[in-house]
Amino acid sequence: MLSVIATALALAACASGPELGPDDTIVKQDELSSLRAAAARVPDLERRIGDLEGQLARLEAERAALAERLLVLDQRAGRAPFETQELTSVDVAGSYIDALRVESPGARPRKASLGKALKGRGTVVAFWATWCKPCIAEEELALLRELRTALEREGIGFASVAIDGVEKVQAHPRTDRFLYPLWQRDQAPFYMLPEAFIRERGVDMPLFLVMSPTGRIRWYRAGQLNPTAVRDMITAAMLTARG
Repeated sequence: MLSVIATALALAACASGPELGPDDTIVKQDELSSLRAAAARVPDLERRIGDLEGQLARLEAERAALAERLLVLDQRAGRAPFETQELTSVDVAGSYIDALRVESPGARPRKASLGKALKGRGTVVAFWATWCKPCIAEEELALLRELRTALEREGIGFASVAIDGVEKVQAHPRTDRFLYPLWQRDQAPFYMLPEAFIRERGVDMPLFLVMSPTGRIRWYRAGQLNPTAVRDMITAAMLTARG
């Protein structure tokens, strides 16, 4: 009799499966199906998260751009201090010069007074030369046009001054790409800038001066333009024009 009972207990143990430990879990068939369905949605959810992160990055970039634009507007209105790493602040007297003025490509140069053309209003003077490759690069000329357009919109003068011979300017293969009207006088910076300024800082090309209506140089930049330099030069010119 005892052997029969033992056999029955052994068969019952085999039928019930392996013994479960404290960390084991029984998953029902419907729960297993639900878990598998959730796992199948993971790639789609990951793609959606990636899209949302991309949108967030774009919104953050737009927010930063708007904040920067607001700061520039506040600077130009005098509501925020103007700070720049693209320009150098100075306060020296400049001298206006007589020079040749060329109205358009191939036009006959005529003597004219830069002082009469520009004095009495804020002005940006851009010195350049045909031998200066950065001065006549396409990107530089495009930024110069952007600068001139913005200055003219604000009633601020702009003068493009070539410092080598007018014959070289007019014979250059890119003469039709230069900004007109242009001014020309050999070594013009040496006549417009104080001697002390030249001794201390030198004369590199291209060179930009931001001048007040009374002819004082308030800011300058030696080197090629970039979008930030254009923006800051417009701001500096607007502030300088108001005195």
